[in-house]
Amino acid sequence: MKKFSLLLAVWMVLLFGLPALAGTSVNGSDVTFTFKAPDATAVYLSGSFNSWNPAGQKMSKGADGVWSVTIPLKPGTYQYKFVVDGTWTPDPDATSTVDDGYGGKNAVLLVREKSAAAAGADDARLSKVEADIAAIKAADQGFSFHGYARTGILVDDDKEHQTGSFQVNGAWAKYRLGNEPDTFIENTLEKKWRLDNGSYALVHFLYCHQSITNGGGWQAPIQADGDSDTSFFMRESYAEIGNLPELGNLTFWAGQRYYRRDDIHIIDWYWRDFTGVGAGVQGIKVGDYQLDLAYMAHSGYRNNDPNSNELLDNSLIFTLSGVKAGPGSFDFDLVASSEKDNSAAGKDGDGLIFTGKYSIGSFFGLTEGSSMVGLYYGKGLATYGLDAVNPPDNNKNAKLTKLVTSGVSQITEKFEIQPVLVYLKQENEDWNLDQTWKSIGCRPVYHFTKNFALQFEAGYDQVETKNQNDVSGSKLTIAPTITLDTGFYARPQLRVFASRFNPDQGDSYMTYGVQMEVWW
Repeated sequence: MKKFSLLLAVWMVLLFGLPALAGTSVNGSDVTFTFKAPDATAVYLSGSFNSWNPAGQKMSKGADGVWSVTIPLKPGTYQYKFVVDGTWTPDPDATSTVDDGYGGKNAVLLVREKSAAAAGADDARLSKVEADIAAIKAADQGFSFHGYARTGILVDDDKEHQTGSFQVNGAWAKYRLGNEPDTFIENTLEKKWRLDNGSYALVHFLYCHQSITNGGGWQAPIQADGDSDTSFFMRESYAEIGNLPELGNLTFWAGQRYYRRDDIHIIDWYWRDFTGVGAGVQGIKVGDYQLDLAYMAHSGYRNNDPNSNELLDNSLIFTLSGVKAGPGSFDFDLVASSEKDNSAAGKDGDGLIFTGKYSIGSFFGLTEGSSMVGLYYGKGLATYGLDAVNPPDNNKNAKLTKLVTSGVSQITEKFEIQPVLVYLKQENEDWNLDQTWKSIGCRPVYHFTKNFALQFEAGYDQVETKNQNDVSGSKLTIAPTITLDTGFYARPQLRVFASRFNPDQGDSYMTYGVQMEVWW
């Protein structure tokens, strides 16, 4: 019966000449995508056909609240999502989905070739569609491989010595273009199971390698004493079971994982990051909003002494998302942390973190693209993030405030830019610390052709510390780049670059180098 139903559904697709699945319609080589969001102010289509550009194709809103866009696509298999007011959103009408590698789902679209010769070969076409569906289901239930990698080399003015990166003392991040001397690789392996009712389970493993490139054919792993330029880490290991119809279609997970990480790409800084080991539930409906709950644990040693008694932090994370306001939407986090100090003189402590992020589906209403404003406030033992485990008596009077804004402005089809503005203030009476970091920078990219772009990056950092002299510095990089496709986030890329660094103390200097960067 199940096979007959599948055959009947596929036959209807063939009968009515719709060679695309996943809630789309096709007219010749044109594919129309639709998404209903009456309250949204901007919706974009992003997928494998436009290098996952978050401002790839802007959709138009109809009187009925349905957004649509029509694009030409060649026969093949594609994955896609919608970007709704700056938030990545899966297609709720998709017939088939696959894991996106980040805990979400990509819709799968099949565009089939129509020809006069094929019109009289219904049996062959039927078999082909069945095979395509079976292949997608097999891929969705099998193993998947995702990753990120960069590697390259930096040399100094004399072009004779390998050099490290430039970062202003006290700054929490650095401008990264032409300023990364390492090899860094993250590989993700997943195994997935899916039932006919839409429920699924997966196991997820991410391991990481980092080294300072020396050009040798073999780089030894980290030694027992830690004296090595190479390190291997297991950064994620968790299981997830989701979309359970008997449990409100909720998603449950447990293990060690990245959680609530928000990155500003050009400085490679996670201004919000609740990564750890724990468990959680996602997808609780609260009116029009979504509530996620998580418990995270982190351990450490008093004063970084491995011979001392262990510290244990426990954190409860409450996340509310989908809060519409104006042209965008908010999401909020409230984190309550407590710590047990087992040392003789130790005292238990607590902490609190609040974050809010406002995402917009355009560049602040000025151009196409995306933009955000983020606020982070932490106090007590949670001040420096959940993984910064310190004795409670070291942080009981600590406070940390971060205010960040960034985005990608699609000025023209060939010219785009990502600016960033950061304000961070940390106060800790126990450490006699009162310090402020301010940063401003941008990365413009101009695509001369689909396969060649010129990137620039300029950044300025200033660190002000009470009772000490201010520290500042700037950098400027130019990087001719070979690309596979256009788009700010399109990868892989091969770059040649030259950078000039201007510290406020000491001489300015130049570095040169090459780098590859890829994610998939």
